[in-house]
Amino acid sequence: MATKWFRERFRKYDLFAEYFATLKETWVDVAFGTGVPAIIFVVLWSLAVDIPRWAVVLFLIWAHIVAGYFGWLLDHVRLIPKLEFGEVRVVKTPTTETIGPVIRPGPERIVAQILVRLATEATVTECRGQLLRVWKWRETEKHWVITDVDEPVDLLWSTIDQPVRTLTVDQRLCIFNIDNLSDFHINLWAERVQHRMVAMFEAASRDDIFKFDISVSGKDCPSIEASIRVCVGDQWDSPRLGRIYKSN
Repeated sequence: MATKWFRERFRKYDLFAEYFATLKETWVDVAFGTGVPAIIFVVLWSLAVDIPRWAVVLFLIWAHIVAGYFGWLLDHVRLIPKLEFGEVRVVKTPTTETIGPVIRPGPERIVAQILVRLATEATVTECRGQLLRVWKWRETEKHWVITDVDEPVDLLWSTIDQPVRTLTVDQRLCIFNIDNLSDFHINLWAERVQHRMVAMFEAASRDDIFKFDISVSGKDCPSIEASIRVCVGDQWDSPRLGRIYKSN
């Protein structure tokens, strides 16, 4: 019983050697780095100034506390949930349709997706992607105007076609699709879309330029946003997509 108790207590110190190595490395950086207290101490020491003992002790205590903080920070930041966007792409996907007992190839379809990446080693749960709004470029006035897609729509994740998922690796969020039978119309890849939003895209010209504002959030994770410029163009399976950055 006593042996088991001691074994469990000492197991807590299994990583003490690793902690001490990290502490030693960060302590050297703090004590002899570019911080103001370190610079003052090193300069006085190099000039052979008689530094009071209490000041030396205070400096060493400060260096130990700050070194411990930075050692903790390295691991803490690594495990903070954080997301970032990757590239935007268009992928062609086959479809099928069922007529009675017969399953046959369906319309040809392309899907626009944006990659959502894990920026740290932490898993992000309850991850949700939303289309916040869609703008249309008004050439005569040289600015964006809001369309009927003026409130959030829950987008679906690739492969699972669900609005919420846990991210343990990078995943792609589907934005919209176009098929060869829809007369160049954009169809939002979402669980539910209001009729007025569908009608807006159906009435649009293939040369219209849109801006899609997208947000992705997760539990205990700050949300991220991106804007994507979209123009269907002359070929239904080759829409022109690109990120719009704030500097633009």
